[in-house]
Amino acid sequence: MSTLQTTANALATIKQAYLDAWKNQFIMSVSPFYSAIRKEITPSISFKTVAKVGQVGGFGAASEGGAMPAAGPQRYMNFSGSVKNLFVPIRITDKAIEASKKSSGSYFANLLGAEIEGAFETAKINFSRMVVAGNGTGRLATTNDNDDSTTIEVDKHRFLDAGMTIDVLNASGVLIGTRRIVGISRNDDGTGTIVVDSKIDTGADTSFITIQGSLNNEITGLEAIFDDNVTSYMGNVKASTPAIVPTVVDAEKNVTNSLIREMIAQSDDYHNGRTNMILCGSKAFRAYTDFLDDMKLTVQTDTLQGGFAAVKFLYEDRIVKIVREKFVTPDEMIGVNTEDFVELYLSDWDYMNQEDSTKLSHVAGTDYYETVIRKYTEIVCKRPGACWKLTNC
Repeated sequence: MSTLQTTANALATIKQAYLDAWKNQFIMSVSPFYSAIRKEITPSISFKTVAKVGQVGGFGAASEGGAMPAAGPQRYMNFSGSVKNLFVPIRITDKAIEASKKSSGSYFANLLGAEIEGAFETAKINFSRMVVAGNGTGRLATTNDNDDSTTIEVDKHRFLDAGMTIDVLNASGVLIGTRRIVGISRNDDGTGTIVVDSKIDTGADTSFITIQGSLNNEITGLEAIFDDNVTSYMGNVKASTPAIVPTVVDAEKNVTNSLIREMIAQSDDYHNGRTNMILCGSKAFRAYTDFLDDMKLTVQTDTLQGGFAAVKFLYEDRIVKIVREKFVTPDEMIGVNTEDFVELYLSDWDYMNQEDSTKLSHVAGTDYYETVIRKYTEIVCKRPGACWKLTNC
C-alpha cells in the first residue's frame, strides 16, 4: 500500500472515530439542561410547532333537562422559526501533511485527532453558552470607547476568552473590524480587558462584541425568554402575548426553600408549568447550599445523565433537580420544565465534505487544508411563560 493511500486511510478512520465520539459526548457533556431536553429531527430548514393554551371550553354544569354546555375547541399557540447554522473549521498545514507521508500517516492522524479534540472543547463551551445564556443576537459584551489600540475594555468578561476570533460592531450592527483575542484580564465585578492581535478603534461605548459572523445567527437560548430587549419569541410578540412572558422576582439575597416553592407554585398554578430543574449561577448555587448548611438541612444529591451533580429538592408530587450551570448569570436561578424544550435539528454534527471522508479541502491563498464539522439546529420552548427566574440570589 502506498504512503499516500496509508495516509488517506488513516485520515478516514480518525475522522469517523472522532466524529462518533463528538456526537456522543455532545449530547452528554454540554450542560445538565441540554442533556435533559428532547432532540428531534425537523424535515426542513423552517419549522413550526404548536403548544396547547388553557383549557378546552366545552365543560359546564347544567340543570336537569337543561341545555348542554356549548363545545369549545382547544386553543393552540404557534412557535415558528428556522434552524441555525453552526460551523467548526478544523485546519492542518501542508507541512504536517507532508510529514505524515514519511511516518505512515500516524503523525497526521494524531495531529488531526488533537485538532478535533480542541475544536470539540471550543464548540462545547460556545454551544453551552448559546443554549443557556444566549438570546439569539450573539452579543457577548459591550466595549468602552477607546482610541486606536490593541486593548479593549468590556463590561462583561464571562463569555470571552483568549483565542476567540471576534467581531467588533457599532450600535447599528455595522462591522468595525474582526480581531483575535490574544490576552484577557478579569475583574471581580465582572468587567474586564481584552488584548487583540491588531489595533482597533471601537468608536463608542455602545459598540459590542460577537463571535465572528454570529450577529443574530446564534441559537435562541434560554435568555431570549427573559430578555426584555428581545421583543418576540419564535414568532410571538411578547407585549401582545402575555402567555409567553415568564415570572422574574428579586430574591433580595435571601434564597430559601419557601421562596423556591412559591416560584414553582406560581408556575404550576397560573402558567400550566411543572418545574423539574432549577439552573443556578455560581453565586446562586453557593447561596442556596449555604442556606441548607445554615439550616442544618440534609442534602440529598443525584447524578444526572452526563455525570452532572444535582441537589434534590422535594416539591409536593415530584423531585426537582437543582444544578449549577456555568453560563447562568452568577447571582440568578432559573426554573424550567425540561419537557417543555426541544432541540429541532435538520442534521446532527457531521463533516461538510461527506462525499469523500478521506479528503481535506485546500484553502486558497494559504498553506493549510480544512475540514468543517457542522450542525443545523434550533431550540424551542413550547411553554416559555412557565419558566421563572430569581435574580439577586
